Amino acid sequence: MLKLYLIFLSSALVCAQITKADSVCSVIDQPGNYEYGADNIVSPSDPDDAIVCITSSNVVVDLGEHVFAQTPGNTVGGLNGVVISADLKNVTLRNGNIGNVTGAGIIVNEGCENIVIENIQIRECPAGGILLAGTSLNAIKDGSIIDCLVLSCTGNNGGPAYGMRLVECDNFVLKNCVFENNDAGTIASGFGLSLENCDSCKIVDCSAQNNGGNILGVGISLFQCRWAIVRNCNSMNTIARSASGTSKAVGFLINDCDHNTLTDCIVKHSNSSLSQSYGFELLDGSDNMCVLCNSRNNSGATVAAGFAINGTESQTALMECTSRINNGGVAGTGYGIYINGPQNCDIWQNKLIGNTGLIGVGLKDTTTDTTNLIAGNLSFQNTTTAFDVNRTSGSLPVLFATVGDFSTIASASDYENIAFT
Repeated sequence: MLKLYLIFLSSALVCAQITKADSVCSVIDQPGNYEYGADNIVSPSDPDDAIVCITSSNVVVDLGEHVFAQTPGNTVGGLNGVVISADLKNVTLRNGNIGNVTGAGIIVNEGCENIVIENIQIRECPAGGILLAGTSLNAIKDGSIIDCLVLSCTGNNGGPAYGMRLVECDNFVLKNCVFENNDAGTIASGFGLSLENCDSCKIVDCSAQNNGGNILGVGISLFQCRWAIVRNCNSMNTIARSASGTSKAVGFLINDCDHNTLTDCIVKHSNSSLSQSYGFELLDGSDNMCVLCNSRNNSGATVAAGFAINGTESQTALMECTSRINNGGVAGTGYGIYINGPQNCDIWQNKLIGNTGLIGVGLKDTTTDTTNLIAGNLSFQNTTTAFDVNRTSGSLPVLFATVGDFSTIASASDYENIAFT
């Protein structure tokens, strides 16, 4: 029987084929429609196997709402739920429950096109719930992942935990998916959803909850992605546990990315009790936008910020967002918006309310004589300072109103920042 043997190499999945007579894999190697009629609980005798192997293009595989799992008590390593071979086209996988395996739930290998995954529940797959493993020379193109639930993927052999991970994928739509309790504990970093080196993807109506790890805990992460649209998504209760100065919990991490747009997204309760937390962090990219997003109740021991724009990020816009009740604790600083290094960004018409800690600041830009446009923002009831921006030539237009004097807002221009104490 044909077996797909999978190994990790340089953080990417590589697929090689070997013939192994005792594989438990159910192989789909001809075009057509397939529907399973019963649960498929298997007991592999050798490592690095799979329950279902798809090796043909032009197939629809319906798991029939059945369970695909490893027999309780069988601990043979590397059993994956469903593996889709490299360079296939027009493959649909739907309607099933995959879980309690020692490998990954679903793996899609490089070069595939028109892949659809829908209505799949995945639980307790340490190597990752759903993994799409394209390469720089052979991306996975055009597909969708819809109505999927990924729970309790904890990381494999000390590696990071991933609920869903897409690497080198172009033109994918992720819609109405939930990533929950994907947590590597104190061993490694953890991600609810991670996109890496992806182009022109859409993430819509998705939710990341209770994901975390040690150094880094992230609800939804984009790394070196371009032209993504993220709309109406949320990240809640993300946790990072390490006391390291680089440790952080982040609801949405947009790292080294260009031309991406987040709209109507919400973060609540990113928590790093020993280090730093951010609701949204935009880091070392350019021309990204957050519009009409809401970040609140994030807490950190050193820094907590609803929105952080860090490093060499440039030409990025934060517009009409709300940042509320971010708490730096008894020794740290809580920020509504924290800007540390970026230039030529637009910070426009945001609301910064009730941010607290040993120091609580509505908006801080650490660069003297910043080139960022900071205009039309409202700061209210932050513990220490409304706006901490230092310009030696010219002044930041800030209108300080009397407490409760909301009528002053009507007389302010669109460019004036308003502070209520």
